[in-house]
Amino acid sequence: MNARRHVAVAAALLLLTACSQERDADDTLAPLPTDSAVSGPSSVPGTAATVPPTSAAPSTAPPTSVTPSTAAPTTSQPPPTTAAPTVPPPTVPPLTTPLPTTPPPTPTPPTTPPTPPPPPTAPPSTEPAASAIVLRSNGIADIDFGADPDSAIATVQAALGNPSDDSGWVDPFTISACPGTEYRRVSWGALSLQFSDVTSAAEGRRHFFGYEYGLVGQTDAEPAGLTTPEGIGIRSTVADLRQAYPDVGVAPGEEGVSSPAFEVTEGGLAGLLTDASDDGIVMVLVGGDFCGG
Repeated sequence: MNARRHVAVAAALLLLTACSQERDADDTLAPLPTDSAVSGPSSVPGTAATVPPTSAAPSTAPPTSVTPSTAAPTTSQPPPTTAAPTVPPPTVPPLTTPLPTTPPPTPTPPTTPPTPPPPPTAPPSTEPAASAIVLRSNGIADIDFGADPDSAIATVQAALGNPSDDSGWVDPFTISACPGTEYRRVSWGALSLQFSDVTSAAEGRRHFFGYEYGLVGQTDAEPAGLTTPEGIGIRSTVADLRQAYPDVGVAPGEEGVSSPAFEVTEGGLAGLLTDASDDGIVMVLVGGDFCGG
């Protein structure tokens, strides 16, 4: 019994050895045959028993699934890290040539608006001074006809300032039909003094013989405000003349030949009018000899 088992075991081992060369080492070995599998018919004593070869079918073991092992976390510390040495940045040497610099813009000062010119100064009024220049029938201010030219000019200049025009001594006919052999006119605007060497006031010497105040065709004059002692001046009416001088003579004139005029005294005070009516206006006052200039 044991011998048969041993034979069967040996045969199985041989089979297993052969199979192990073809199979993976991980295959599971087939179970050994039981006693009943290897036991045969009872041998007759004295007869050698011939054991037929047993063909054991190879047992195919199911593949073994290998479960992957999960490695336990490593508890060891990582190797110390050696920091790389810090290398300072290279130093750039300073530039030997300075960079061109642009100067900052010069601030522009605020523009101051131009100062407006002062308003024109009105010329000083001549009225207070003009009040000293009274137009008399025998002279002007305190200068009588026949006086020296220089004294007459100085008196008016003291009141009205420098004259605006001076003709100098000229031939009388270069001005108009004036008396004498030489003539001079000195003016302050609309006021003129006249000088000659032969008039009803004097002869043989230069002298003051008359004045004119006002302009033909105009009813205003500068210097303004000159009047006669009775208050007659430019823009006075014929009615004013009649009241101031009851004996005044008024002539209507002749169109194209002579202007309307008035005369207070012969060789004294006279003048020109816009017309001879009571509403007529005085345009020019004449004292002394009339020159027609």
